[in-house]
Amino acid sequence: MMQNTAIQTKSMVIEEGAGIAPSFDSNDVFRLTASLFADEMARRTKRAPAAHDQLSWTRETLIDEDGLGFDSLARLDAAIRINRFFHLHEVGFEDYLLLEKTLGGWCAIIERSLVIRHERVTFQTSGSTGKPKEVEHVLADLHAEIGLQADLFANRRRIVALVPPHHIFGLLTTVLLPKALNLPIVDARAWGPGAWNRDLAPGDLVVATPFLWGVLERGLRTLPNDVMGVTSTAPMSGALATALIERGLSDLIELYGSSETAGVGHRSVREQAFTLFRHLSFDGTSVLRDGVPLPLQDHLDWHSSDSFTPAGRKDRAFQVGGVNVHPDHVEDVLRRSPLVADCAVRLSNDGQDDGRGRLRAFIVLSEQDSDKDSARDGLDAHCRAHLQAVERPCEFSIGAVLPRDSHGKLRDW
Repeated sequence: MMQNTAIQTKSMVIEEGAGIAPSFDSNDVFRLTASLFADEMARRTKRAPAAHDQLSWTRETLIDEDGLGFDSLARLDAAIRINRFFHLHEVGFEDYLLLEKTLGGWCAIIERSLVIRHERVTFQTSGSTGKPKEVEHVLADLHAEIGLQADLFANRRRIVALVPPHHIFGLLTTVLLPKALNLPIVDARAWGPGAWNRDLAPGDLVVATPFLWGVLERGLRTLPNDVMGVTSTAPMSGALATALIERGLSDLIELYGSSETAGVGHRSVREQAFTLFRHLSFDGTSVLRDGVPLPLQDHLDWHSSDSFTPAGRKDRAFQVGGVNVHPDHVEDVLRRSPLVADCAVRLSNDGQDDGRGRLRAFIVLSEQDSDKDSARDGLDAHCRAHLQAVERPCEFSIGAVLPRDSHGKLRDW
């Protein structure tokens, strides 16, 4: 009874602020909450739930050990994550989450909070050490970008999403953009080659990362007329873009940006340079939003005050399947294995043109006379226990010393 009384008291405040519509409707809140829970499951178990399993969740889905498997500590971690994403603490609703047992119960608390206040969202991403870090964005800034994206995609009839909504690319293109254009959203993460070839329709805007575009290209036969695409999170290779256009894609728009900056620029893959979004400016040194420099992750070559091309990352991060992977973190994890005396990690050279680049590791074993096949099995088990799927090396090369050039710098192997 006390629980209901507390929430009812908060509900009285909700009615006072109900004149301002939140950025997210009830369906958005459920999609975002389910996606955040799936990401927390992946973080805890190092395995993400299958897309068709996640898409089968409903508001009645239990969160605890009898449902999604979240024990009391895991539920607390999820509550912290979801509180920070939606900023429930700004209205004092964060503790109510732990009183609810279903996804729908959590969504109801979030929706009540958003009616009162909904100025910010906070994304979780990998930092320079591979550890999660939080990036806060003001929703008004994201809406300003969406107003410009809406011009790029003004003639679409439907948005087909192959990306989750809780990352910034997914939030922009599969949550905020459909509202701006008043378009239906289709979650196609569980589609396979048959559905891609059967269910895509003229007027669709397909949202995918370069890795997923590579998968699509291999599974598609011929696209219907007037299917458009949008891509982000990693560079789109020219060869893959050309192959997709040959499959019948009418155009593919690449958005340049990051979790830290949101969108910075856009281009058709038929063009070489990106165009700076109009709500931003370049002062000769930095990209500015409302006079504040953005924390760009790459070096940029500028052709004019609103035209640029990326010129390489400022850190060592690689893109694997559209996810930033930090080799320093992977190397640190590998060195914790008693099998490893030293190691180095790099991105594979093969497969990059179709978005399938993976990490490879060179290992110096602690005991040089160890059986290499057994060592590889042990290394694989170690990585499965301590690394996310995209962080795990796909191949282990073993040698007596790390490969270096005449200057002592690590070289490819």
